[in-house]
Parts: sequence; C-alpha cells; structure tokens
Amino acid sequence: EPKSVVGNIQPPITKGKSINICGFAFMPNIGVTGVLNIGKSKYDIKFLGKESCHNFIYNGDLVVKKITMEGFNTISPKEIGINNDMRKLGVAIKSIEIK
Repeated sequence: EPKSVVGNIQPPITKGKSINICGFAFMPNIGVTGVLNIGKSKYDIKFLGKESCHNFIYNGDLVVKKITMEGFNTISPKEIGINNDMRKLGVAIKSIEIK
C-alpha cells in the first residue's frame, strides 16, 4: 500500500503541538479515510476534491521528526481516461503547519 512520508521536520513535533494539514484528494481518494501517523499516534484523515484542512493535537511522548500518511491509492489521470498524464496521484498536500 502506498505511503507518503514527510521527514526531517524542524523543529521536531513534541507533546501538545498542533499540526495543521491542508490538501486535496485526486479522484479515487475523494472522501477516503486514510491514516496520519505521528510517532506511535494514529489519526484518521480525509480529503475532498477541493482543498480541506485538518488540525491534530499530538499527545504522544516521543519527539517526532517525520510523519506518514497511508491508506490512499494512487492512480494516473491516463488510467482513468482524463488525459495522457502518467504520474501516479493520490493526495496533494498544500501545507503542513506545526505550532
């Protein structure tokens, strides 16, 4: 199953931090619930066809330098007949803000 990784987060995510993620889903992933992993903590995350934002509070004890997302399938626009673009698309992340 495809997994997206954002690594080398500076400063690292520590307990009590707020993580705000904005993005949108490519067609087969619109409304699909995936999993955001921050350390050992798991959060459900869902994206729409237009930009949507989600906020999470990290309550784990680990100091985290990477986050992963899984549960979204990738498919190319060519495979579903939109155009000849062969890139495998799933979810587009526009921003990740940590406060």
